[in-house]
Amino acid sequence: MIVGNIAQLAASRLELPAAIYQVLETLKGIDFDHHPDGEMHQQDVVYKTFQATTAPSQTRVAETHRDNIDVQFVISGQERLEYRPALQSLPDDPHPEQDNYFYRDKAGTEKDIVLTPGDFVILFPWDIHAPLCVVEHEAPVRKVVAKVPVRLLHPGS
Repeated sequence: MIVGNIAQLAASRLELPAAIYQVLETLKGIDFDHHPDGEMHQQDVVYKTFQATTAPSQTRVAETHRDNIDVQFVISGQERLEYRPALQSLPDDPHPEQDNYFYRDKAGTEKDIVLTPGDFVILFPWDIHAPLCVVEHEAPVRKVVAKVPVRLLHPGS
């Protein structure tokens, strides 16, 4: 998992894989005041822009993916994202056809981070995550989740 803020993107250029950096550059260039919610496809990456309402942690289902990396970017509002390493965890509700693997029970080892406008988090297949958890009270969040195929990290292989 990598966390940062889009305002400092240039400082992250050397530490981020090129495909991930390009996704963040794309996000940085979007005027979200005029960008509609919905899906945008660009070079095998799917960008999903949407608004949701945060919910109590115990009602949020954790997930991970095997074929895609999530790049989550907060446009407005704030959310708490819970995370933990996958290690030997097995999903109790796998949906491989959608590249979604759900973990309904809490492990007790979750950590969390609060994300505010401009923050991004990069979640790899080994990062179990439950986004859109309440910070103080239920509230709207507008965000983008970019689905980046893992294979883009190693082009030509």
